[in-house]
Amino acid sequence: MAIGKPGFFDEEDRDRFDQLGVQIAPVLEAVLAAEERDALMAINSRVVLGTITADQLLPTIQPILREVIHHDMSGLVRFTGPQEDLWFELLSCDGVTVDLEALRQFPFDHMAPAELLATGKPLLLTGHNQARFAEHRSFESIGVLSAMLCPLLVRGKPYGFLAIGSKRRNAFSERDLAVAAQISLHLSQALANLLAYEEIHRLKEQLEQENIYLREEREASLDLTTLIGDSPAFQKSLKAIEKVASTDSTVLITGETGTGKELVAQAIHRLSTRRDQPIITVNCAALPPTLIESELFGHERGAFTGATARKLGRFELAHGGTIFLDEIGELPLKLQGKLLRVLETQEFDRVGGKTIRVEVRVVAATNAQLDQVVKQGAFRADLFYRLNVFPLRLPPLRERREDIPLLARHFAKKYSRRHRKSILRISATTMRMLCGYGWPGNVRELEHVIERAVILSQGPVLTTDDLDGLGREEDRGAPRTMAEAERAHILAMLAQANWVVAGKEGAAAQLGMKRSTLQHRMKKLGIHRPPRRSASVPPHRDHEPCIVLDNGPSLNGYSTSIDG
Repeated sequence: MAIGKPGFFDEEDRDRFDQLGVQIAPVLEAVLAAEERDALMAINSRVVLGTITADQLLPTIQPILREVIHHDMSGLVRFTGPQEDLWFELLSCDGVTVDLEALRQFPFDHMAPAELLATGKPLLLTGHNQARFAEHRSFESIGVLSAMLCPLLVRGKPYGFLAIGSKRRNAFSERDLAVAAQISLHLSQALANLLAYEEIHRLKEQLEQENIYLREEREASLDLTTLIGDSPAFQKSLKAIEKVASTDSTVLITGETGTGKELVAQAIHRLSTRRDQPIITVNCAALPPTLIESELFGHERGAFTGATARKLGRFELAHGGTIFLDEIGELPLKLQGKLLRVLETQEFDRVGGKTIRVEVRVVAATNAQLDQVVKQGAFRADLFYRLNVFPLRLPPLRERREDIPLLARHFAKKYSRRHRKSILRISATTMRMLCGYGWPGNVRELEHVIERAVILSQGPVLTTDDLDGLGREEDRGAPRTMAEAERAHILAMLAQANWVVAGKEGAAAQLGMKRSTLQHRMKKLGIHRPPRRSASVPPHRDHEPCIVLDNGPSLNGYSTSIDG
């Protein structure tokens, strides 16, 4: 009797087959489970641990997906519109010929996606619910008769879904749906990683652009063309800058307020081999004594109350470049020893942390007579000698009066462009007044005076009336001490700003310092706002003759034309 003919197997044979099926079923179940587990691990390694784009996810897992779930087509879909409109973007598809670009944005049938959004659970659409399945014309149009939709949740929010389809009815089981749901979890994690990476990349590019912008702004604000002058005193300083810039020597810049110490520090850095590395500026007078150590050397999280995160100090930020310590004479005595250690060993201890080693050049500046401060016991002698390796003195403007016409014309031209004025020249009387003034605030004061004159000017010529009272006899000549010079300059800027300290037009901005720094200096110098008085009558505007100079007359050898 041939196999397959009726009566070939008896009841006893059928019992044996049933027993064999019972014994084989667990083995097959284990094999299937192992295959599914291996497939999920492979998917995890390819898409979660890898770095691919969203439209590459499905092509990457497709070979594995076909091994564990037999299907004809699949797609990765992302929600793109409001939930009530249910518009989608087809990221990628497999097993069906479609114009992907044409289907990038398309409206989908509402029922199944709406249920996905409402429940967050995978859906199985098969021949068992044909009435419901028939509602999805998007499936029928491409010949899909069975489908599974598994939601993709990214950071707890609906992102889209994984769609798997077959041209056969009842093609998928609950087991297939469970496997597809596990795959969708891996895809969700991969998408979360991709979005996080894209955000990091975007922020990195934004930070790079901001750094470029800030660097350009910094370079624009620190205009090295103001380091101009033909006077012997200033030329001596320029030659010293050129000599020391190419070395790594510590430099101590001294000079009165407004002589351009920060500009010189910038020039030294830009002329050095460190020009492509950062220059970090620290105003020692502007930092509160309780925070200056943290600012200079950084701190670890929890090092003190309020230290909620680790912070890099200015010395670490300046690694490979230059650190400029302005107003070094204001550094608290207890921190001077730590600064000396950095200068000698290039090492320091982060507050609450370990020892840090850096490679940085130190340029310091002060408007005080540090040798006298050392004698007073307020500054360490060993630190002074270590800083004073290459002293660089910047002469006050009154010692280089022959540079005043050059600087005045430079500032007039600069601010004429900035404020959209048409200043062509400075009158001879005005230039004589500028050259005869004591300039306690030095170049910075001259710059602010010229800017104000440009703003006030009503024509192409700067006249004495535009100088707003500059040049009175009591203002001429230098004050007797550095403190008096600084006090006079601050008082002049406060009066010019109507005693407004903060803001773009305030005295702090005009002086080129922070509001807290100005308030600190005012307190130290005993400057208090005078009582308010009624506005005075503006002086009569005299019409003084001006000298039109191209190749004509000059004052002390300099043309009064701003283009001279």
